[in-house]
Amino acid sequence: MFYVIYTFEVKPNMEEELIQSWVAMTQMIKHNANGKGSRLHKDQNGNYVAYANWSSSADWKRAKPFLPQDSETLSQQMRDSCNSIQTFFQLNEIADLIDSD
Repeated sequence: MFYVIYTFEVKPNMEEELIQSWVAMTQMIKHNANGKGSRLHKDQNGNYVAYANWSSSADWKRAKPFLPQDSETLSQQMRDSCNSIQTFFQLNEIADLIDSD
């Protein structure tokens, strides 16, 4: 598996916009671009961190052409709700000991 970790510095009072657009984008990626899902977290400083799961780095890199046209609107909504969005890490899985239930 391959994971990408993102950080979001959300603008004041824009948390719901980020969350809604992130949920919609994650679902769109899962249904159209072979994404395996994502999790969103909030850290102790109020910033958001997400990690997305992919079968491979290649799937992640070639996802965009498979997304519907309105994915750009969701992507813009995410950018508009944040002061910054960063791709923090690109990780290849070595071992997975997290319970899935």
